Amino acid sequence: MKLLIFGTPKTQEVRWIVEEAKKAAHTVDAISLYDVRIATKDNGIELASEKVKILDYEAYLFRGMTRHLWEALLLAEWLYSQGKVVVDERLATKRYIPSKASTSIALAKEGIPQPMTIIPMGVNEALQELKTIKYPVILKDAWGRQGRRVYLAKSFEEAKKYVHEFHEARQQYLIQEYIPVNYDTRVFVVGDKALGGMKRTAPENDFRSNLAVGGTAQAVELTPEMAKLAVSAAKVSCMEIAGVDILTNQSKNYVLEVNRCPQFKGFQPSTGINVAKEIVDYIASKVANTSKENGC
Repeated sequence: MKLLIFGTPKTQEVRWIVEEAKKAAHTVDAISLYDVRIATKDNGIELASEKVKILDYEAYLFRGMTRHLWEALLLAEWLYSQGKVVVDERLATKRYIPSKASTSIALAKEGIPQPMTIIPMGVNEALQELKTIKYPVILKDAWGRQGRRVYLAKSFEEAKKYVHEFHEARQQYLIQEYIPVNYDTRVFVVGDKALGGMKRTAPENDFRSNLAVGGTAQAVELTPEMAKLAVSAAKVSCMEIAGVDILTNQSKNYVLEVNRCPQFKGFQPSTGINVAKEIVDYIASKVANTSKENGC
């Protein structure tokens, strides 16, 4: 297999994926989307890079695309149209908006349990909801990552302050029911398989369990119900590789978030699961299946 990774080459996750691909005797390179040029000319579309010949590969893994989202989606769609394997394939074939708001709606349409979530459009609508809601309540940036810009409001006045902050910054945000537990379970999903789970516990005096804000991690054994829920959440969110965060309260599981391109530099050593190898093997199987379908 010839694999090209679009992502920051120096990140630990990309380095691990490159190492595992080379161990399996695959050809692999990693470049940033900053190193790609897309040109439209009379005879069609042309892709170029000073570092690699982009069309020389069979498969493409998209990891780093936050700052060039729409360009990455166009690139994924075009590569897929050329018979290439794209992961996530749904970047090229489905309507994809990596917002927590769109994920919440996708989960709700399929009846997947999640904390009650409100997606306010304006300040007045948000404040009207916050006057009647039960406190404490969560307010979070709909595009945030690693626990950034996630707030716990214990009163209407606190919530009002955060609402104005989000609107002044022109950031889409969510108002979400607070479920009183100090941990969640990160489930790593690749394809139709839940690889395993990691319990993340919030640091003292914080409600967020993200490792990036000081949370601690330990491996946990997934129940069949939790594994099935994680795979379903990833699928309806249009993600082949996902980190699904699940809260458990009074024996009921709730999907808190579904994260595309999850980091696993904490998950891999905590669980002993070789996520990078699982990703490489999954992409290689897609390439093999594509070759069979094409009669190769």
